[in-house]
Amino acid sequence: MPYDFASATVKATARLKPVRISGGTGTAPGIAVNRRERTSDGRTILGWNKENFIDEEVPTIRIDSHAGEAIATLVGFGCHPVSLGGEVPYSGSDFIGPLRNQVELIRGGICLFLQGAAGNVLPLEAFHDQPGPEIAMGHRLGLEAVHAVVDAEPRVIEIERIAYGSVTPIALYRKRAITPQPPQPIATRRKVLDLPLNPPLTVAEMERELTERRADFAAKQGAGAGREILNPIGYHISWLELIIELSKRGPLHTFIPGEIWAARLGDVAVIGTPGELFTEIGYQVRKPSPFATTIFAGYCQGVLGYVSTRAEYPFGGYEPSVAQRGYGHPAPFAPEAGELIAAECIEMLNDLHRSS
Repeated sequence: MPYDFASATVKATARLKPVRISGGTGTAPGIAVNRRERTSDGRTILGWNKENFIDEEVPTIRIDSHAGEAIATLVGFGCHPVSLGGEVPYSGSDFIGPLRNQVELIRGGICLFLQGAAGNVLPLEAFHDQPGPEIAMGHRLGLEAVHAVVDAEPRVIEIERIAYGSVTPIALYRKRAITPQPPQPIATRRKVLDLPLNPPLTVAEMERELTERRADFAAKQGAGAGREILNPIGYHISWLELIIELSKRGPLHTFIPGEIWAARLGDVAVIGTPGELFTEIGYQVRKPSPFATTIFAGYCQGVLGYVSTRAEYPFGGYEPSVAQRGYGHPAPFAPEAGELIAAECIEMLNDLHRSS
């Protein structure tokens, strides 16, 4: 992987050219949902919570050459790419590939997708057993991204008046990019935060749960249960065995370091955070941003697991309760982790905006 990164950097350096950068934000309503559904018996499952917030905006950054040709388009949106389910017998990009194809078809250049705060967001129509829905969703997002920046001319333009002779005097008007184009500031910031964890289970509690899970697994396996039943039980068994072993070696860690990275590109910005953050957290960062357009990107600098909002912890469910087991953490993130990330992101964006 490091060699691939180095090769990409060498190739990019050889193709450097002056560009101008601008941005815009569109909206794609009705294609994704907040998945924290409440059931009649008081549980929280993965489904559709019509009352909970969802960020449906599509922040987009446009990068053009001084001659006006498209170099790149950066598109942000927060949603798990699971339009297709496990029944589709191939690996694909889900809606992201069609999104990129749509943008590149219309704008030219290359389109890059930055996954937003998607921790509690699913496509409205998710886990289809036949291909097709991912194309419709990707094309819808691609059209919205292009629409968001189609009028956001990044170059500084002046209107030139030309006298044109005919049978009557005519004044013609032409858009001209000024030369030279003014420079745009570029700056970056990074910060490593210690993200707190909730108190872990005691060893006795974990050993008791492990005994119960193993017995449950053996009984269901003996009854002929398939992987759809056994795999979820095995998920918990593997985690319990790991954390119990780690507990024997010393105290379990109480925080996880997470890196936040931010870049200013002219009047737009990108901020990248680790983990699968809830949609509300990404929105809380983007809305007060001092930049004209801000893309919030999750899953950066390491995927540390789900980071829920404080408000969702009392409802339990997958993300704030047991999702950390898939990442090998001894406990879920503490309720204040998302607030710490949001506050630091906002401060970094303000600091970048003050820089010139």
